[in-house]
Amino acid sequence: MAHDPTWKAQKYKKLFLPEFLGYNLAECDFIIGPALVGQHWFCVAIQPSTLDFHVIDSMRNHFGTKDRKQKKKVVIKDPVEMAVDDCRKRLNIILDLVKPGLVGKKPMSPMIFAAVPQQNNLRDCGVHCMMWLRRWEPGVTLTYTEEEVAGFRRDLTWWLVNHEQNEKRDEALALIRQPQPTKSTKSKKRRRS
Repeated sequence: MAHDPTWKAQKYKKLFLPEFLGYNLAECDFIIGPALVGQHWFCVAIQPSTLDFHVIDSMRNHFGTKDRKQKKKVVIKDPVEMAVDDCRKRLNIILDLVKPGLVGKKPMSPMIFAAVPQQNNLRDCGVHCMMWLRRWEPGVTLTYTEEEVAGFRRDLTWWLVNHEQNEKRDEALALIRQPQPTKSTKSKKRRRS
């Protein structure tokens, strides 16, 4: 939905209707979802009752970048910012489909950027997203440390490896129990010299 410029809510309308879902999306407290643009994960959330739109991003430097090569200050939207705009528009359309008149011609509310820790590397955005899906509440500042992020990643990895439906579980656990020999090419080269 965030990436495809040809995506139309009308085409998928039946998937959003209460008859298909068993509940009305417009009556949810929040609709929250992860999005992936390039290699960056972030979340968007909309509150149907107020149409407040939240952006939960551990690398907020995407928004409002300036092109320094131009003499005029031209605001250039990067792919994440464009995806966020598209998600907001499309979620409003979906809500109007499931509860006609909810959105109508009301102007879209400004984006609310959630107070979440900012990552200090380029690899942890997906882990941050999973942590938000468990703990995020609007208006509440989420606080956690890099050690908690690393611990969450470890716990998730262990859960995936050790899960009863993991077809390769026994093989993976056997590798853990039997330390693999390390390859040390530098020491071999030194011995030959």
